[in-house]
Amino acid sequence: AEVQPATTLEQLVFDQLLAAAWNLRRLRRLEAELFDGTRDPLTDPALEARLHTLARYQARAERSFYRALKELRTLETQRASPTRSTPGPPARSCPIWPTPAK
Repeated sequence: AEVQPATTLEQLVFDQLLAAAWNLRRLRRLEAELFDGTRDPLTDPALEARLHTLARYQARAERSFYRALKELRTLETQRASPTRSTPGPPARSCPIWPTPAK
């Protein structure tokens, strides 16, 4: 309800944001399952390795989430203020098509 993508590009970025959020929830659930009360993942080498792997996946999902969130906010800001356009690169002559002599 908070985010309402208005363009196709905004919808694509929003979908990336949702996928990253879903992965974060899933990884937190998997991490909680490692702590089942019978073994301590910090003293069991096999469980510690799984915890380390989950932590790497979680860091990747967090970066993806915040990158998509930042991009979505940028797109929404640009849509809200159409008078502020980002200047493109300066025009250059094309080496294949030479600029005509004056």
